[in-house]
Amino acid sequence: MVKIRNLAAFKKTIYRLGLPSGLVPAVAWLNILYETILGGLFFWGVFPLFASIAALLLLLVFIGVSIIVMVRHQKIACNCFGQSESPLGYETLIRAMVLIVPVIVYYLSSLTARSTWWPTTIDLALSLLSLVIGIILLTRWLLEGKSILTLARNSRIGNKGGMLS
Repeated sequence: MVKIRNLAAFKKTIYRLGLPSGLVPAVAWLNILYETILGGLFFWGVFPLFASIAALLLLLVFIGVSIIVMVRHQKIACNCFGQSESPLGYETLIRAMVLIVPVIVYYLSSLTARSTWWPTTIDLALSLLSLVIGIILLTRWLLEGKSILTLARNSRIGNKGGMLS
């Protein structure tokens, strides 16, 4: 829904990817509709196999777009979650790749679940919640990896200059 509030920025991102200007509004609204329906399917737990395959396809598209932008050395604002100056590329690629993991877990668990309203036990629910939290933390760490390395390097350089002989 954030994309609707910042529709102009989202359309600009799509246009900068190289789509003809006449297709941009349709692609923007189709993407919003696709994500909305997908969110509803996950929320209500209906058609879990279809939902997980559809989510996987969407993430593969995001991975493809990220790779194309990186190969072309383009600097395009992502606007993935509303208006943002964060560029498409490495972060978007890592985020999409990490998000594939819970989608696969959802898919696999829907194969064995007795109902579409899974998880069926509190143990499974807690395990899945732990996995999702771990994936979120891992994603955050991977996306901040460059900043952490830079901070560590700067800290070492600063400590070397301040040491007494």
